[in-house]
Amino acid sequence: MRFTSEFTQFLNEIKINYNLIGNYFICKNGQIIIKLIYLKEVESESESIIERKEGEKVMTILIYEDLWSTKNEIIRNRIKAILMPAKSIFARNCTVKKISAEISSAFLNKNHLLGNTYSKFKYGLYHKESLVAVATFSKPRPMVREGVKVNSYEWVRYASLGEVRIAGGMGKLLSYFENEINPDEIMTYADKEWSSGNVYIKLGFKIIDETEPISFFVNKNTFERCSFAKGAIKKSVFSIENGWIKLQNHGNLKFLRSRI
Repeated sequence: MRFTSEFTQFLNEIKINYNLIGNYFICKNGQIIIKLIYLKEVESESESIIERKEGEKVMTILIYEDLWSTKNEIIRNRIKAILMPAKSIFARNCTVKKISAEISSAFLNKNHLLGNTYSKFKYGLYHKESLVAVATFSKPRPMVREGVKVNSYEWVRYASLGEVRIAGGMGKLLSYFENEINPDEIMTYADKEWSSGNVYIKLGFKIIDETEPISFFVNKNTFERCSFAKGAIKKSVFSIENGWIKLQNHGNLKFLRSRI
């Protein structure tokens, strides 16, 4: 089918060895499994799940047919960064600067699967005057931890430029934010369909929870996505007859870094 054919051609172009079993691409001697999810299959199965057993050192990635079409360049770059020896830039050779909402939005919309969203604090990592990574953080939210009131911030977005790997980039942006704002704690999420969140653990975060899967609607003809809440209100519009199907993601891992 077209989706599988295009992804196969992509892996061949970047010279990645793989075994193809159904919709599963087995790469790196079984250490990385990429599953292509066709919307028609989701429609018939209601949900597609890869089981990840506790302790397994297997990275599983899910790529949906609609996102391959609408976010193609971002997905290609992420896969390249995971499977290939990427061009590396060392954070020690970069500088951090505050950036405007316009610069942050343009960069995230081009380099992050979820695109831009509102954030209070926005920082850019620059290498030789070129913006190579962006991190954004929320305004503080009062929380109570073991009877103590703390200011909790969310690390909302992080993205690097295309297929470039920024060695130490996340850590440098995090340190800049902490030195400037001095937060009591920082919370963030890792998408279970793309990551186990190990990078956050290396930065001193701990897993504290897993979020429930989120439902949403996708139009199998136009590849438009819509939140379930909006679709539930307009059931007559978001119907099977109009090409809409219900999907459910795999949720996120929730991480916390406490500084008190």
